[in-house]
Amino acid sequence: MTNDQQPAESNDLQEREARSDYGFRMKCDCGELSDLSAAGYIERESLDARIACSHCGTSIHYGRAVAGIRDRHDPALDNSAVARFAWYHSSTSPDWPSPDYTSRFAALVREAELRLGHRYGTHIERAKALHVGTYKAAVENMLRRMRDQDDATSSFYLYRV
Repeated sequence: MTNDQQPAESNDLQEREARSDYGFRMKCDCGELSDLSAAGYIERESLDARIACSHCGTSIHYGRAVAGIRDRHDPALDNSAVARFAWYHSSTSPDWPSPDYTSRFAALVREAELRLGHRYGTHIERAKALHVGTYKAAVENMLRRMRDQDDATSSFYLYRV
């Protein structure tokens, strides 16, 4: 949001549609996008994770690196509309956004530097990113962290921002 945009009152925010039946669009080296159903994604993921480009026939090794925008007409792609939508964030911090988060993170980095003898100072600015999205996206992010980042036993909190 730019400085000239005023945030909407939280009660006035529009909820974004959260669906589970969507497919994917994968980018080919030819520059075009090919549609891939969710069922097709799952079916081929454990085999070779490849689909043929619907434009040039080249094999696309699909995944996050080549995923394209699902809906080019999504109203959230309009920068002037972003502040009108409700966004969600999942976190393991019960007091997110904590006013002392940055200092606690910096202390952890300094502790790791002392213990491991490696300089991590430049990582402080780059190491963390804020991800917001639909309610469903925040829940999916939580489940991914539980599965992939050793957070299976962590307590999660969902924030509307």
